[in-house]
Amino acid sequence: MNRLKITVGVLFFLIQSAICFGQSKPAGPFKRVFVIMLENEDLDMVMKDVNFKRIADSGTLITNYDGVTHPSQPNYIATIGGDIFYKTNGNYGDGTVNINATNLVDLLQAKKVSWKAYMEDLPENNKTVSSYPAQTPLYFRKHNPFISYINNQQPPRLNYIVNAKRLSTDLAQNTVPSFCWYSPNIQNDGHTPPPPCNQRIAGGDTCHIGYAGRWLKGFIGMLQSYPSFTDSTLIVITFDESWTQSKGGKNVVGPIYTLLMGPAGVIPKGLQYAGCPTGKTKPLCRYDHYSLLAVIENIFGLGSLGRNDKTALTFEAIWKKK
Repeated sequence: MNRLKITVGVLFFLIQSAICFGQSKPAGPFKRVFVIMLENEDLDMVMKDVNFKRIADSGTLITNYDGVTHPSQPNYIATIGGDIFYKTNGNYGDGTVNINATNLVDLLQAKKVSWKAYMEDLPENNKTVSSYPAQTPLYFRKHNPFISYINNQQPPRLNYIVNAKRLSTDLAQNTVPSFCWYSPNIQNDGHTPPPPCNQRIAGGDTCHIGYAGRWLKGFIGMLQSYPSFTDSTLIVITFDESWTQSKGGKNVVGPIYTLLMGPAGVIPKGLQYAGCPTGKTKPLCRYDHYSLLAVIENIFGLGSLGRNDKTALTFEAIWKKK
């Protein structure tokens, strides 16, 4: 009986490994994509912060990149789903939503590309929590797009939506998967830092941005202490949406700070990029979260979800040589 239990256990492990740590490899210069999403600021305000400016000098800043909409949550959901799904789920805004639709995880698993979503302060014993209880005041479900898709809410997929403390172990053991998402908590992402920065000033303010910038400086420094990670990873730092929502009587969704960092010689350092794909001209040439989704799909050869990702402009010209 014990031998049978061991055999069954080994078989289960091998099956899970095949599903989540398959052999499919990206064809381009990156073995891994690591996305970090921060909160609610305009590009020009962010670039006034010393830490964000210095980090931008270490990579390529896309200056014509926008959010998709307002408020926050639909931008997260769009980034991995190719749509905001208002037609099928109503105008859920920042409220709890459960979406019955395919998403990036479906594409990743179909191609056996390993993935993990790291969420700061996620309660591991209640990953689908729909409110912000006193015991987890720093974790906000609306900043975790993976859990809003119904087909990610049960194991085995749920096993790969984890508390961000797991990242340090994965880095130390060189087991960070091929696609990673990282959501800082409600303070570190700049949304609601602790006092005295907890009161938002109209037009954005340096206190929120400064707090997020200091966190990001430390976090990027930690990642860079693992050369085996950074030497093969495309790191994408972006914001969900702009702080400014209207200008001149018109709705606006950007631009937002979106930075690419990657291996030496692949992602240019200190470049501010506003290029357009062949056949596209300014001011119509704008990138957004659908562009990021499409780029992730292209890097791993996933195909598309057939939504806005299918027609989104992509910024791969930054590293693809002519």
